[in-house]
Amino acid sequence: MKRLAVLLALLCPLVYCASDAGGSVLVIPDTTLSSASNYNNFGTHPFLHHIRGGTPVFFTLTQDYEVTDLIAVRATGQVDLNTTTHGPFVTNAAGIIIARNPSYYTQPIGGFLFYPETDSGVPLYPDPDGVPYRYGSVLIGIGGTTDYYELFPADASTGLGSATPPTDISTTRTLGDVFGHALPAGTQLGLTIFETYASDNAGTFELTPIPEPSTLIIWSLLASLGMGLGWWRRRKRAA
Repeated sequence: MKRLAVLLALLCPLVYCASDAGGSVLVIPDTTLSSASNYNNFGTHPFLHHIRGGTPVFFTLTQDYEVTDLIAVRATGQVDLNTTTHGPFVTNAAGIIIARNPSYYTQPIGGFLFYPETDSGVPLYPDPDGVPYRYGSVLIGIGGTTDYYELFPADASTGLGSATPPTDISTTRTLGDVFGHALPAGTQLGLTIFETYASDNAGTFELTPIPEPSTLIIWSLLASLGMGLGWWRRRKRAA
């Protein structure tokens, strides 16, 4: 019994600390993003008028988020952005190419494609840091503005440079890394897929939130407590 009391005394402060630790996590809701619909109602700005990556999903923030807070999200699935005679052109949620028609697309599997089309010399599709979007990448942004960013980075974790890029990817990034600024409560965020012609698309991405690190710690500690209780009961019965 004394050992059980010691175990409880050790675990309870840790659970409290874990629940009180760190900043906030901006939770991306469970979302299905379809590449097959042709949405063209973001606004009149050239970027907003031409983005046609499927009907966006919107959600509203219920609290303030700072640049040091986190976005933690997982994406599964793949989309084919060219199901016609020139296809396929298949990517994961980071816009990393999984399969393509090599006679039409010169970009390699494990690479990506962006199309810096211009209007009077002004790129139509650059994200706010001036870099064009990767085709097939999931974008997150603010409502009907031009403030949209790629949610998943193009790096080794999402298949960049791989001969077999994954279709199950995840990322944990700060808001500063994604948006470059804080987000106040009441901000409407949108999620969509970057594409410029959606009538020949197929496939979906499933987005799910990743539990906060503190939540994982708490569940691990509670599991340890459960094992400790089981051990104590077995000892008690054997005594």
